[in-house]
Amino acid sequence: MNITHNSYNITFPDQPSPLVISIPHSRPFYPESTQSFLATNDPKVLKRDSDLFVDELYQNAPQWGATVITAEVCRYVIDMNRDSNDLNSAFCVGAPKLDNPPQLGLVAHLTTRNEPILKTPLPREEVDRRIKEYHAPFHKNLHELIQKAKQQFGYCIHLDAHSMPSTPTSYHKDFGKVRADVVPGNVYGQSCDERISDVVQKTFEQHGFSVAPNEPYEGGYITKHYGNPQNQVHTLQLELNRKIYMDESSFEIIAEPFSKTQKAIEDMVQKLSCLTL
Repeated sequence: MNITHNSYNITFPDQPSPLVISIPHSRPFYPESTQSFLATNDPKVLKRDSDLFVDELYQNAPQWGATVITAEVCRYVIDMNRDSNDLNSAFCVGAPKLDNPPQLGLVAHLTTRNEPILKTPLPREEVDRRIKEYHAPFHKNLHELIQKAKQQFGYCIHLDAHSMPSTPTSYHKDFGKVRADVVPGNVYGQSCDERISDVVQKTFEQHGFSVAPNEPYEGGYITKHYGNPQNQVHTLQLELNRKIYMDESSFEIIAEPFSKTQKAIEDMVQKLSCLTL
């Protein structure tokens, strides 16, 4: 069963498990109401930092018991992996001025290659509208899905699914370094039971992928906000190197590597769905 909203899409499994998967960055969609604020119409720029095809990589996850919630709007419109109170004047009129504002804040004003996204900072009422219309409903439903799994099974395993560019830019803290194929982030052991991290790492290694826990991503807002092992909510952020399934220049899937990656994900999802904590 699917539920679709302008902020999110939820796919429910026939046989539910404790596993909930959130996908906050995969859709490169700009609602018409947001397009007049954009500084460019170049599709390559507007897709630059999206986690393209991650939703497709996980499309079979409900068959193995996972409930999947996917954000419907581009992260440049509003980023579900940021606190809604995280405002600054680089993208919001009247918000606090920061010496070094993040390019990819709650609303992005620049890409990670310093390409402009916004013509000018947004009026505060436009930012508030985006929070109300997109950010708040996504998080309300994610919270409810996590709580439902916890009530039914006694715990929830929550996977926050992302992708990362193979080559970091100067924006990234690991600029100049070689990235692993897969980066599971558990905030250095704080956001989930270590058995979950072990299943993820071992599964991808068995499928021939290199894995580097927490480097360079230990987990973002979603992981830190929801992950609470003491309260039986176990959140792990999972970053996939885009080179293992797509052409990063043409933004196109490469069939055989994509299939290999998807099989590893399905194996991981099956194991996490059956994991008892």
